[in-house]
Amino acid sequence: MVIIDNQLELSDLDSCWASGFPRDIHFQNRSTRNFLVFATKDCTGEPTATVAPGASVTYYGWSAVAAR
Repeated sequence: MVIIDNQLELSDLDSCWASGFPRDIHFQNRSTRNFLVFATKDCTGEPTATVAPGASVTYYGWSAVAAR
């Protein structure tokens, strides 16, 4: 599970999650997979950041998805 902004819980880590606009997003990665942050609205292109398993960090981004 990944928690976004201390309130939204994502359990389907294979689906692209997207914010309505690019912004600072707080991630709590409680999964065993890396969680990739993107500057695009649809998880395309090169990731701008990687949230390691067990990490709790804030990154500027627009969308995110778990690494496969």
